[in-house]
Amino acid sequence: MVSCLQEQHYVLSLHEREERNSALNSFKCELLGIKDKKSLVESIARRLPKIGVTTALLVAYKDEDASEYIGGFSSQGVNTIPRLFPARRLFPQDMQEYFENGIFLVQPLFIENQPLGYFVHNIPFFDGVILEELRSAMSNAFKGIAFFEETFHAKQLAENSERAKTEFFATVGNNLNEPFKEVISAVQSLMAEVPLERNPEIFSKLKALQNLIVDRQNHMHRLIELAISQTDDLSFKKALFNIHSILPELEGEFPLLVGDEELLSHVFALIKNQYRDKPAAHFHERGLEIRFTGASGGMAKWTFTIIERITLMHGGSADCGENSCSITLPWTTFSGRVTEPSKGKAALSLNDVPIDTKALLGLPVVRNVARALNTPNRIGFILCSIRTDAERGDLSPAKLGSLFRAHPEFFQTPFLCFSDELEGETISQALEEKNSKNGSILFIEGQEGLASGEASNGELLSSWIDEGMGVNVAPSEDFLNAVSKVTPDVVSLGDIDIEMIKIIRNHPATTMTPIVVVPEHIKSPELVKELSKYSRVVLCNRSVAGSSAFCMRMRSIAAGDSILPLFTGALVKKAILYFNQYAHRHIFRWKLADAVGSSEDYITRIFRKEMGMSLWKYLNHYRVFMAVDLLIHSGATIAQIADKTGFQDQAYFCRVFKNIYGKSPGWFRK
Repeated sequence: MVSCLQEQHYVLSLHEREERNSALNSFKCELLGIKDKKSLVESIARRLPKIGVTTALLVAYKDEDASEYIGGFSSQGVNTIPRLFPARRLFPQDMQEYFENGIFLVQPLFIENQPLGYFVHNIPFFDGVILEELRSAMSNAFKGIAFFEETFHAKQLAENSERAKTEFFATVGNNLNEPFKEVISAVQSLMAEVPLERNPEIFSKLKALQNLIVDRQNHMHRLIELAISQTDDLSFKKALFNIHSILPELEGEFPLLVGDEELLSHVFALIKNQYRDKPAAHFHERGLEIRFTGASGGMAKWTFTIIERITLMHGGSADCGENSCSITLPWTTFSGRVTEPSKGKAALSLNDVPIDTKALLGLPVVRNVARALNTPNRIGFILCSIRTDAERGDLSPAKLGSLFRAHPEFFQTPFLCFSDELEGETISQALEEKNSKNGSILFIEGQEGLASGEASNGELLSSWIDEGMGVNVAPSEDFLNAVSKVTPDVVSLGDIDIEMIKIIRNHPATTMTPIVVVPEHIKSPELVKELSKYSRVVLCNRSVAGSSAFCMRMRSIAAGDSILPLFTGALVKKAILYFNQYAHRHIFRWKLADAVGSSEDYITRIFRKEMGMSLWKYLNHYRVFMAVDLLIHSGATIAQIADKTGFQDQAYFCRVFKNIYGKSPGWFRK
């Protein structure tokens, strides 16, 4: 009998231990998702009674004089109200009654010899291994909560700091703008009193003064805009451009470069205000150098900081002194990557180019590709001219693309391409778009339909098909009939219609067809979550869908360009939803990244890839759409509308509005 009882007791002990281990493992899994102390107390009150712990409390160390009661539970309930009590006591005086009867254990909580506090609880069993696991799990949870609190506090400080900086720049911008307006108004009044016919000399001087004031006002706007951009994210729009579009006064022919024209135009405007002589450009192995001379005064340190920062973003360099300033922009490659200075001893010229290669680069010229591949001297540059005129000849985009695909060793060689026809982020992409088919789009009319083709920002959605793309418009109930006649390259919906998307995906002809959804507003997280379950679906506000950047992206999708994978695309959709929810507030990049569950750099890169534009350009388009609605349907002032649509500075709002619509908000309202 004794032997039998011992065996039963042993089996019962094993069973109880397995039950405790299972309950403890579930508790440890739950602790992984806890981010605050109140949730921790609620969790231990819910989970620990399953292993026999019926009374417990948590205490955190504060300083030598005080400890902090975090919370606890007993048979009388859960207490999650934190408070301080003297450090000489084990727990607050009013908790004494809970610990008068029974045996209790005080477990120190620490991580890597760093004391955090302690955990007091009754002892339901004598198993040192399980009690140590409990202590370790509580210590890790405590430390994790401390990290979350520190991070949250740091983010709050950062957000307050960024908001203060933004408000400062906005206030400075608006306050500086008022005196300019008053002076311009005064000069215009004087010009009205002194007609041109009566006193042409004084009138011309007043006119020159007015032009000078306007120029200085624009200069101030550029500086404030760049200063505001540093409080958030200085967005970088990568695209092919010709330096003549920024500096038309430069003499000579120049190859295409890659960068942000708008940012570079700010840089050169700042420099030209300091150096009065006409700029000159020079070819060398590091890139195209633009030199300014004839200094009119010393350059402020903060001005040079802005110039240097934007130049470095382009992979170039800036060297500004008292008498001269030079900006070097690196040569691009076929794939668009900026290269190190070339060490080659020869240049491969694919056809006639409008420069003297030997004189400007100091390199002998090779004109035969086979010879270039076999030459002992490494090719340092590749040159070609893509023009349709008879004088320059024609190197077709298809032939050029085939050449680089056949000889990938040329991909990272500096590529000096002279052309006024290529558009895109890289030469490779521009050639692909030039060769690509036009494609066809099927519009499916939903609740709000797309039959009118009018986008919210005043542009027509039909701009998607300006390049000769085919288009069909059909109501949702006529989808099957439309697809039976022609298989579209893209299907577009005017609303987030999940049922319609299911129909499209279940049809054998459109199982893998890209779907572009362009609702006017995107407010429902549930709909966006459902939409994110379907692959090859792009979401875009209708107000942004008519922009030139998204039109180009739309045409590339129809031509077969890739769309982000399911999970990555879901992050972009979350970012768009976030813009729709909080566009009226000041948005920080780190906060956006935190909301979508991504790093700042990653969401920036994948958003541009999916939407064909930067985060901030998308946001500006949507904010201006909101502003248009307020201009039409409210009596709010321009400054009030700027504030209500998330723009901290009225002048910046007006410039963004004019950049999108071509007219000022005031003109639009009239």
